[in-house]
Amino acid sequence: MRYVLNSVAKELSIMIAEDYQPFRDDLRDILEMYFKEVHCMSDGKEALSFYRKYLKQNGRPLDLVISDIEMPYLNGINLVKEIRSITPDQEIVIISAYSHSEYLIEFINIGITQYILKPFRSEQLFDTLHLVCNNLDKKQNSMPDSHLVQLDTVRVWDRERRILMDGDKVVPLSRHCTVLLDILMQNPNRVCTLETIIGSFLDNGIDLESKNIRHHVLKLRRHVPNNAIDSVYSEGYKLTVTL
Repeated sequence: MRYVLNSVAKELSIMIAEDYQPFRDDLRDILEMYFKEVHCMSDGKEALSFYRKYLKQNGRPLDLVISDIEMPYLNGINLVKEIRSITPDQEIVIISAYSHSEYLIEFINIGITQYILKPFRSEQLFDTLHLVCNNLDKKQNSMPDSHLVQLDTVRVWDRERRILMDGDKVVPLSRHCTVLLDILMQNPNRVCTLETIIGSFLDNGIDLESKNIRHHVLKLRRHVPNNAIDSVYSEGYKLTVTL
């Protein structure tokens, strides 16, 4: 039986991270009928390497990642954490035989809501893919301009997706730099105190000491316009933008 997906599917790229080859091959054969690109990886380490390579070569991330949990070298939880540190709004679907509460809680905490338990019916898979395709379609076609902040003539911060764009390419920021830029963009042209920065990092699940803030500011400065981030002695940092 052939299912119907949103027409946007035929333009989307997918990566499958699954160590069990028969299942990986079967899933690939099904998805290749609907999606433009389907890339298969046999473990988490290989998947993360490919994800970074794809982003670098294409200037944008993969549209969807489908991952197992238990895999060699790098498990699904850590793979998802690494990917989300690169692309905070990456669409991810977990397909696994494991339903342990600690796994489910871990994924909920990092914002993963699409979780399919093996074995599953085809209807479950395609219902999930339909939701994901709709989400991606909305992101591509319904993003209001108010979510976009121009940093200079080419660099734009997308508030909703928490992504920095350089022209039509995604700037690959670390998780710490992404959180830091998001904090500063929430308080543009105002001093963001060290206490506020530390508290916001904690809200994002990161325990950051004040002595380490400067290190991440220096890294972030490499990706934003010159002199955009000012250091205010003993107080904090200010990001200057024209809203």
